[in-house]
Amino acid sequence: MEMLCCIGGLTNGSGRYISAAPGAEAKYRSAASGSSFFSSSSQLFPPSRLRYNRSDIMPSGRSRLLEDFRNNRFPNLQLRDLIGHIVEFSQDQHGSRFIQQKLERATPAERQVVFSEILQAAYQLMTDVFGNYVIQKFFEFGSMDQKLALATRIRGHVLPLALQMYGCRVIQKALESISPDQQSEMVKELDGHVLKCVKDQNGNHVVQKCIECVQPQSLQFIIDAFKGQVYVLSTHPYGCRVIQRILEHCTVEQTMPILEELHQSTEQLVQDQYGNYVIQHVLEHGRSEDKSKIVSEIRGKVLALSQHKFASNVVEKCVTHSSRAERALLIDEVCCQNDGPHSALYTMMKDQYANYVVQKMIDMAEPGQRKIIMHKVKTLKGLCSFRILMTCPQDAVNIRSMGVRLLAPLTISCLKRSHAHVSAASSALRSYSCNYTVPPLQSLCSHKRLFKQLIGLELEPRRSDIDDPGPQYYDSAQPL
Repeated sequence: MEMLCCIGGLTNGSGRYISAAPGAEAKYRSAASGSSFFSSSSQLFPPSRLRYNRSDIMPSGRSRLLEDFRNNRFPNLQLRDLIGHIVEFSQDQHGSRFIQQKLERATPAERQVVFSEILQAAYQLMTDVFGNYVIQKFFEFGSMDQKLALATRIRGHVLPLALQMYGCRVIQKALESISPDQQSEMVKELDGHVLKCVKDQNGNHVVQKCIECVQPQSLQFIIDAFKGQVYVLSTHPYGCRVIQRILEHCTVEQTMPILEELHQSTEQLVQDQYGNYVIQHVLEHGRSEDKSKIVSEIRGKVLALSQHKFASNVVEKCVTHSSRAERALLIDEVCCQNDGPHSALYTMMKDQYANYVVQKMIDMAEPGQRKIIMHKVKTLKGLCSFRILMTCPQDAVNIRSMGVRLLAPLTISCLKRSHAHVSAASSALRSYSCNYTVPPLQSLCSHKRLFKQLIGLELEPRRSDIDDPGPQYYDSAQPL
């Protein structure tokens, strides 16, 4: 009989037999509604989230709930379904993204449910590759009490977190979100460790964020740590960034000693692969007196520095951001020397870096100086005749610098200002394209079409170009 009961029906908690026939369940429910058989605590039909226990570990090492979620078995999963699994989900790539998305639209009650679980594992999540994003979301969308609680968890751990790959992101987000008093308390923990952080690939971002977000009065210890170290830090791949943030956000009293050390090493910094960015920053955003000091260091060395890979960028910024009088002196330094193949202008036109400086000078020059430059360019036979260029292989290599990069802005500049210069530019361009059949000139075709549009020249290809079995430099059938 017991076997039949097992096969044909079920028994309730007291051993009473219940038929498995259709309708028997409803009949029993109406007869014994007070029974615990179909109550919420029944183990026959438990709530969905109670089917998963923390002890249910799959072979992958994940809980069954997380494994089912990763396999898309719960398309309508909600935050309340993750109770007991919040930390695990936060440390999973897909689970962390799910929680982040839900937190943006969650109610305060739902956020509190999640927060109560992650708070106990806050430091662990701050240093986790995926968990750190959940902590950042609470700094962004959490309540003030939740932000304060997380800031309290950070207290005493600012330095190790700042040097950690994922912890440094949490510190930066916290500095953006907490009150000024909490900011000051947090940055104090970096006192005595500034240079270590600045030279660290993670810590330098934290120091930059401190300078951007915290009141300058609370950052004096950073300025003090830089005393006597400005040149070293300016030539450091991370330190140069921090120096620029100081120049942007700190007070004049704090930036003065930084600038004084910079001016003592201007010539060395402009030629450094990182230091040149610091000098450029001063030229773009600094005071006029600081710009003038830099320009005075550049004067007399324009030719040499323009041919340098890094210093040429600084010379361009000098031409752009200096005063009119200083700019005129820099241009005169290039144009007032003797003409010929050994002149400064000719050398710069051919150089792979200095040609950009010449372009900038043409663009920024006053009308009188621009006229002088145009005249000198026209008289330099090497620019207008490719036959002369082809006698020197090195000149052939530098054809782009002399032709495309220099003549194009020169032509455009004269067109912008006066139709009287069009004839001169047209004449130069005709000479420029007279020996169009030279193979290295294939890179000039697109610019040739541009010149035709600007000046209205009818530049037809030579017959040898069309018969050449190699790449066609010009297709008359293609629309311009």
